Amino acid sequence: MSSFESEEHAFKILGLKNPIISENELIKKFEGIRVPEALFNDNGTIVSVEVKRIIGNTLPLCGQGRRRIKRYVKGRERIVWPWTSSVETALSKLHSIIANEFCVNIHVAVFLIPEFLSNSVKERIIRHIKTIATTFLTYKTTSTKVKYFIFGCDDKYFDRF
Repeated sequence: MSSFESEEHAFKILGLKNPIISENELIKKFEGIRVPEALFNDNGTIVSVEVKRIIGNTLPLCGQGRRRIKRYVKGRERIVWPWTSSVETALSKLHSIIANEFCVNIHVAVFLIPEFLSNSVKERIIRHIKTIATTFLTYKTTSTKVKYFIFGCDDKYFDRF
């Protein structure tokens, strides 16, 4: 199943229908900047939505086995949770130019995790997402108010991985 179906699933969970403008239209209009999946009018509130599928505590294999992601933290190179950049990107996906032009009130990041994972793995993923989101939103300035949601969903949304 494509990312489009998982995005549609997230929109449905959020109760959002009929986007004001889609990702493809945003890409054409704002060439060269990162854009969210879509913008919606939710009872007078303009909402930007970004959806990420987080499949577990490791990245998909790329032929060389488990991939480790390293970052410099406090001057030292450390291994970080492999989905850290995905979470940070989802939280910051709404560019101020788009937010200002469409008068966006809130940006929503939706993280989909597979229901087939064990409870301990799901809890660890949720803990990682919450920790990264709290740290990111504490130290980074965003163009508008940001919320995030974590939803479990069927494995059909993760078959590409």
